[in-house]
Amino acid sequence: MSEFAPFMLEDGTLITINPNDFLVFIDETGGERMGDPNYPMFGLGGCASRAEYYYSNIVSPWESMKESHFNGRQVKLHASRMRSPSQDQLEAIGNFFRENDFCRLAVCVSKKTCFADARNLGKYQLIARALIERISRVARFFNVGRVILVSEESEKGDRLARQFFDGYRFMKTRDGSDLEIPFQKYRMPKSEGEAALEVADFIMHAAGNQVKRGLHMDESQYRRDYKAVFRSVDERLVAFLDIEKAVLNQSDEVSITDDKCQ
Repeated sequence: MSEFAPFMLEDGTLITINPNDFLVFIDETGGERMGDPNYPMFGLGGCASRAEYYYSNIVSPWESMKESHFNGRQVKLHASRMRSPSQDQLEAIGNFFRENDFCRLAVCVSKKTCFADARNLGKYQLIARALIERISRVARFFNVGRVILVSEESEKGDRLARQFFDGYRFMKTRDGSDLEIPFQKYRMPKSEGEAALEVADFIMHAAGNQVKRGLHMDESQYRRDYKAVFRSVDERLVAFLDIEKAVLNQSDEVSITDDKCQ
């Protein structure tokens, strides 16, 4: 599968992708310090697909949508940088998410998150752990050979991802035996303009803005982009956690829930 040649190890080595690999593309929203008063939150997430469906369900329809509605496949789209998009363009993006089957993942914290005695735990570390659990949750519905995490290279992001995404294992049961699934982490240069990283950007933009508005509310109050991204596909393809509370137990393990602090 030479199409995947641009995927690189952190030392720049090219890798080969197999059809049964589970590809996960992640992006972030907000800032770990949550210092922006207009956007006091932080999140990680994106899109995922078994490699054999990656082009047909993500890349091809995304690039076709850009060619038809954004003046070409080579145009780079960023959700937060779109200026005065037309109704036709917004509908085209919504239709992409409604019409294509792939996994959508997001984990967020905000100013309303209660950290209790886990407040010294880094936000990136907390979210990375929760995101790994969400990836495992959706990956179990597929025949997965490896889980491959791909993020866009950045000086800060590479350092944090290297620190908090290493050392995890995925397990699955087959014929009564527990099997370990390799988990590998890669980065991709910004210059590649990878479609799935653009899709991940739009997913996290929708997640972040809905968390800012309020995730647990009446259906009529959901943002249109949030409904298109997270509520228009089979629920098995969606894993979204707005962390309400993070506490340490007696074994110094962190418990993460979407329950509110009392």
